[in-house]
Amino acid sequence: MADMREEQVAAAADGGGQRRVQGARRADAIDVDHRAPTPIGQKVIAEAVLERIDGRFFIYRVTARNEQQPIGSGTVHRAVVNVRKFMEKTKQSGDRVK
Repeated sequence: MADMREEQVAAAADGGGQRRVQGARRADAIDVDHRAPTPIGQKVIAEAVLERIDGRFFIYRVTARNEQQPIGSGTVHRAVVNVRKFMEKTKQSGDRVK
């Protein structure tokens, strides 16, 4: 279920104006309640809606359902991380530990 939601979040991000920035990566926090099983071979529909943007954070509402019922829902919080700045901070933090 998480893999399908990831695809939906990526699609919502592209439609939501997220730009692919060189040297940037993303970090996700996923909070999903899985409520019902789905038999093998049954169709599952997943949806991700970009609810808000807060600086470099993107917050999505995600849902999934099979042919009979909702099977899960939750939120995905995505942050855009500047790799160069992140690596500089980790080096500085390592210097303080010594």
